[in-house]
Amino acid sequence: MSRLGTVSLRRRVTVTASLVLGVVLVALGFTIAAVFSAQGQRNLNALLAGRVQLAQQLAKENVAPANLVRRIDARGVVVSLRLPSGDTIGAPPERSGDVKRVTAKLSGPPRINGAELVLTADTALLDGAERTLARVLVIGGLAAIVVTAFALLLGMRVALLPLDRMTGLARSIASGSRGGRLSPSRTDTELGRTAEAFDEMLNSLEASEERMRTFVADAAHELRTPIAGVNAAAEAVLELGPDARPEQREQLELLLIRESRRAGRLVEDLLDLARIDAGVRLETETVRLRDLARNQADRLMLLAPS
Repeated sequence: MSRLGTVSLRRRVTVTASLVLGVVLVALGFTIAAVFSAQGQRNLNALLAGRVQLAQQLAKENVAPANLVRRIDARGVVVSLRLPSGDTIGAPPERSGDVKRVTAKLSGPPRINGAELVLTADTALLDGAERTLARVLVIGGLAAIVVTAFALLLGMRVALLPLDRMTGLARSIASGSRGGRLSPSRTDTELGRTAEAFDEMLNSLEASEERMRTFVADAAHELRTPIAGVNAAAEAVLELGPDARPEQREQLELLLIRESRRAGRLVEDLLDLARIDAGVRLETETVRLRDLARNQADRLMLLAPS
């Protein structure tokens, strides 16, 4: 039989709940980071697409190139416009680093028709926001796990009070106290069913103990009679003188043997009662009441001659 694990239930529940919470927070953190990154990319693409669309509209309206660059300029976006004449307006496009570049051809009046518009967005800001979000998620997750573990330790102390009461009752019964019961208010819960089974076990144990006391008392009472008969017959045999009739001596010796056998049968009957109480099937047989009454009368004549 394997040994029962006796690790602290409070510790086991706290560690399990903390691990589950940690796994959930990690999965949630990865999900939030992925959603944030995807949404940031979509927002950046939407910003660049909107700037390109605005530039196309301004080019068709014959807006001056310098004014066009100034109007489509946005925070984090570098605008470079290369005119058909070869002149470049705006900052030159960045060639290194984490950048996202969009190129578009503008159409409109001759001075801007065919101009190449280059929009370069620095993704470092987006990467920085993602790193900040990751730090916030890690710190917040660790704080949540620590707070949850501390709260579980306090909460489990209150939640496990019924088990502490059950343990106290079991120890009081082991020390000799009887009659105590848990008496659960509800039996449709885990602790309620456990407490109900515990009370049923105590009822069975105390009933068995009471049956054992009754059995011992009955055995002592029943054995007292044949033992007294054996003592009386033995004393009568010893008191017989040499002039005693052989019939009288033989009668006492037969009575002595019969009482000793009766005591032996009584012991066997008590053992049979114990076996019956353990579940052995009882087999009945016919008894001659006349012989039973005659034997009882002979014994009483010896015990109480008067």
